[in-house]
Parts: sequence; C-alpha cells; structure tokens
Amino acid sequence: MILVTGGSGFVGSHLLAALRERQASVRCLARSATSEQQLLSLAAEVARGDVRDSDSLVRATEGAETVIHLAAVNRERHEATFEAVNARGTVNLLQAAQAAGAKRFFTVIGLGADPDSPHPLARSQGLAQEAIRASGMEHRSVTAGQFLRRTLGGPDYRAYLWQQRGGPANAG
Repeated sequence: MILVTGGSGFVGSHLLAALRERQASVRCLARSATSEQQLLSLAAEVARGDVRDSDSLVRATEGAETVIHLAAVNRERHEATFEAVNARGTVNLLQAAQAAGAKRFFTVIGLGADPDSPHPLARSQGLAQEAIRASGMEHRSVTAGQFLRRTLGGPDYRAYLWQQRGGPANAG
C-alpha cells in the first residue's frame, strides 16, 4: 500500500490520478473534512491526520510499504510554520513510517533546500532532507517540476503557475 500526504494539492492530485490509473492501493492523509471529501473521490482510502500530530500518523502509515510525502507549507499560517510542518512534520512521518515497516520514502522539495540557509522555508526543507537521508530508508527527492514532467508525464509546474497568472497555455 502507498501512503500519500498532500494528495489534495496540485502535485498530489496529479499523482493520485496516475496511481488510480495503475490501480495501486492508496491511502491518503487528510488534515480536514474538506480535504477528506476531495480525497475520497481520488483515492481508495483516507486517514484523518496531520504531519504535526505523531499519533495520527500511526494509523495512516499502518501497512504502508511506500510513503510519498507531498504535504508542506510555503507560507506560514498560525501553527502551520515551516519548522512545524516541513521539518518536524517530515521527521514525525519518517518515524511513523519506519515503525510501520515502510521501505521507501519519496518527497518533493523546493529548489534551494538547505539546512544552513538564512531563509526559513529553504532551511525547513533542508532539515527535512537531512532527516530523510539519515533515516536509512530507501528515498528519493525531486522538485515539483521534475516530478510532474518525469514521473507523471504531466504539465510543467512553472507553466501551470504561468497559466494561473494569465500567461499563454503553452508557456513553460
């Protein structure tokens, strides 16, 4: 079984469509009732939880062989800080995945992820990457654009953002 976090986002929705096409066994982590409803139409199973809540990750990771971690914040809101979600949330998920016996951990990162960066977003993603490398799990990290182009054969994320801002459909 594959556990996906961040399945209701842009990258996650493309991933879930591809996994559904391949008839993969998928469980998604849903932080809210709204996300849960959206994910029920995209995935076979939904577990309510949050990467900031270690206890909620126990059920979510149960039986997972692979974890695809897409949940992240790129703008801080209240308790959803870069540190709490991107760094500690990734550590929480890694620990739960390891305890559940998961073998593989894949994630999408931002460009410039660096634990020594003076920029909080890049630092939080860099800390997450350090934790993933130190976990001993089989792992792979790619940028959103790489993921969409190479893994899904889908649209380039930069082109998508350009289109959302009124650019031409073939931009990128």
